[in-house]
Amino acid sequence: MSSSTDSSMLSDTTVPLRFVVLHHRVPKLSDEHPSTSDTVCRGDHLDWMFEVASGSELWTFATPVINLNSTILESTSPRTDHKIPTTRLPDHRREYLHYEGPISNNRGNVTQIACGTHQAIQAAWEPDSDENVFRTNVVMERIVDLKSPNELQKFQLVFQRGHWYCDSDSSERVRKMAGVVWDGFLTIQR
Repeated sequence: MSSSTDSSMLSDTTVPLRFVVLHHRVPKLSDEHPSTSDTVCRGDHLDWMFEVASGSELWTFATPVINLNSTILESTSPRTDHKIPTTRLPDHRREYLHYEGPISNNRGNVTQIACGTHQAIQAAWEPDSDENVFRTNVVMERIVDLKSPNELQKFQLVFQRGHWYCDSDSSERVRKMAGVVWDGFLTIQR
């Protein structure tokens, strides 16, 4: 994995690029199989991975585990957006666009729960910046357990860092889920 997030590498925004959402199941810490990875500290989570240029590594974000079907697609709420705590991870290898299985060094196991294409609208993600944004239009082609598997789902994702807000009085509790301080939020807009 690389920690480079140079937004100048962003591909032509008219060309759809691939993305994947992986459920990352993390083993509990044990004396028998210790791991000092930040992944273990984060606990089970979703990894959202995006191509930003042809042949480049994948921009990656982690969120708590959510049910994509109920949170995004089957919501009966009149709201058109959902805010989820997130944190930016180092860039990941392109192999994760197709990979499912164990991850080395006792860092758990990943299962693909969604995939599709996206077109970036805005990408400004520089190391040590307090105001970072990655906004992209996505078309989900596959979601595990989707009731209508042939129906494409379209919406916009906005990953943002630098300030936190949530529509709930429990935002501080949510922000510190599983002992992790999330450094931003993901907004899902239908």
